[in-house]
This record gives sequence, C-alpha cells and structure tokens, in this order.
Amino acid sequence: MSKKTNKIILIFTLLSIFFILNISYGKNFNVLATSDTVTSYGDFNIEFKNLTIVKSAGVNLSNVQNKISSNSTDLSVNVPDLAYPGAGVEFSVDITNRGTISAKLESINITGLNDDSMIKVNVLDKENIANTVLEPEDVYNLHFTVEWDKNYNTVINEESNFKISINYVQAFQKA
Repeated sequence: MSKKTNKIILIFTLLSIFFILNISYGKNFNVLATSDTVTSYGDFNIEFKNLTIVKSAGVNLSNVQNKISSNSTDLSVNVPDLAYPGAGVEFSVDITNRGTISAKLESINITGLNDDSMIKVNVLDKENIANTVLEPEDVYNLHFTVEWDKNYNTVINEESNFKISINYVQAFQKA
C-alpha cells in the first residue's frame, strides 16, 4: 500500500473511532441531573368546633355531657339516662380546617363503646366523609346520633362515654 492510502485509512479509522466514541458518550451520558430541595411551609390543623344538640327524645338533657378537647381534635360525649329503647340525641359539630394546607378527611373513629353495646353511635352521612377535601377555612358539618338500640328491651346498665376523632391526610392537588 502506498503512503497516501495508509494516511486515508488512518484518517478514516480515527474519524470512525471519534464518531463512535461521541455517539457512545451521548447515549450513555445524556442525563440532566439536578439536586434541589423543595420546602413547604404551612399549618396542618383540623379541628372540631360548635358542638350542639340538634334534637332529642327520651333523654334528660341536663345530664348530657359533651365537650371538645382542649386541642380541638377529639369529642368526648356521655349521654346517660336514656329512658327507653329508641331514646337518643342527635348532635351536630363542625369539622374545620384551621390550617393553611388542604386536608382530605379519611374516616371518623369512635372509641369507648363495645360492638355489642346497647348504646349505638351512628355517624350520619358517613359514606360522604371519606375523601372530602377541606381547603383552608372550609367547614364540614357532621351529624351523629347516640341512642338506646331499639332491639334491646332490657335496662341499660352501661356507660355511654365515648370519644370521636378524625383521620385525615394532606390533600394533594394535581399540577
């Protein structure tokens, strides 16, 4: 081979290697890497407010004890002296988003009563609570009843003390 042919082959080989290396580099390292931190500031605060009795039947209301906890996250209720099966009280309470972050209600917890209790607590409109989103300062009005189960005709000799609390999470908005 002549010197000229060798030079052409060498140049062609070097260009080919250079071209292959560029494609390989671009293929393997075409990644944009960033490192950043997003910080969000706000208050996440769901509270009970304005607990009231809506109606009652067969109950001495002067003995009914209900209160919102000092941190406004729990309700304590006691309805003694239910006079007969079916006697009870309906309550209303506001669930308020006092924070600056949207919250999604997930469920209502009732603790303190046995499943086989003669006293029943029923959260009205319970199926609509799940996934309700409360924007800051929004209010959801919850109604619940406490009653002597109509299916029990024996004398009640149990306490009707129980607590209600809320399960909620941060609501994320789609961008």
